[in-house]
Amino acid sequence: MGKRWAALVAALVVSMVTGGIALAASYDGEDTCRDVKAWPGGSYLGQMHPFHVAFYSDYANAAGFERCQFWALEQRFSAVRGLRELGYTVFGPGEFAWPAPAPELPPLTELPADTLSYRETSGRGSAWATMDLVRGIHTISYRYDQWHSGPVRIQLVGPAGAMSTIYDGPFNSRGIFKLAIPQAGTYTFHVEAEGHWQFETGERPKVVEKEAPLTVQACEAFLFG
Repeated sequence: MGKRWAALVAALVVSMVTGGIALAASYDGEDTCRDVKAWPGGSYLGQMHPFHVAFYSDYANAAGFERCQFWALEQRFSAVRGLRELGYTVFGPGEFAWPAPAPELPPLTELPADTLSYRETSGRGSAWATMDLVRGIHTISYRYDQWHSGPVRIQLVGPAGAMSTIYDGPFNSRGIFKLAIPQAGTYTFHVEAEGHWQFETGERPKVVEKEAPLTVQACEAFLFG
């Protein structure tokens, strides 16, 4: 019995270690955009959390910009704006007046799934769930519990806190809906439904089959011969 428990513990440890290696291998690391800093000696994109890097890469890709320069410029302008809001007078090189208002953003366009990192959120019954979304028109795949009965109501809360109802009516167990996102950020879904539900967007990760799956028998053979 003790032998079997030891093997199970070993399997869990090996699984956690190999999972950590896979996560590390999928992240470019701190060298990402190291040569493109917001200002000399300032921050750069690779110093952010890997999920932040992936989110910003999606954002830049959808907008048609180079991610390193885009992130550095936004950080620079954010710092200048913050100083001005604190009451400091800050002018850019060659400026002699406050800059003109930013031009209007281009119209929203549909975002192909293969340009976005996969995102998923889910819940059960009446529940709240969040999803980080970039600017554009997203195709959201939904799935409800097959035993669900009755209408479905979905409300969306944007980064600014405004709530809107995006669906209210009969359900289908599977399908898609289009969601226009005017501003990149974290969006909160409030879903009223029976049973389990799930939303997905972006390109679903491809499953890679392992040649030698980890088993208790393999661990026992490795540990105890």
